[in-house]
Amino acid sequence: ESHVNSIKDGVNIFLSFGEIDCRNQEGIIHYFKKNGGNLEDIIRATVSGYFDYVTGTLKEKKSNVFFFSVPAPVINETHNTKLKEVNLLRIDVIKLFNQQLQWKISGTEFKYIDTYSKTDDGTGRSNKKFHVDDAHLDYRILPFIEKQLMRQAS
Repeated sequence: ESHVNSIKDGVNIFLSFGEIDCRNQEGIIHYFKKNGGNLEDIIRATVSGYFDYVTGTLKEKKSNVFFFSVPAPVINETHNTKLKEVNLLRIDVIKLFNQQLQWKISGTEFKYIDTYSKTDDGTGRSNKKFHVDDAHLDYRILPFIEKQLMRQAS
């Protein structure tokens, strides 16, 4: 909240909060494996909680707020059955997370920046064209993001 208070009114704000929650050993997957339950409900509650908190905190800023999707994950092939299961779960979590985030944003003044579709190889895995390593996007994604920003600014 103190960081938000330091942001000037009217600036562009870029938010990306899904990557941590969509990792194999943290966030949604860890919670789901430990506690069970309905995966879609867990994702819906997570996205709604973040979105509602952030938008409530930022509502006085009169800023353009852009929420970034989670890119398709880099999945390295493995013969480890447990890791394969977790990787498949991660693919589903990211897809559902992005769908829920996009739905939550629709009908609001906030904007959605899609990094997923450009990084998806068609199976929910990264096409590895826009990742600098197994976790981070590199500069080659910037023209795609800039195009979306320009389209949404007009």
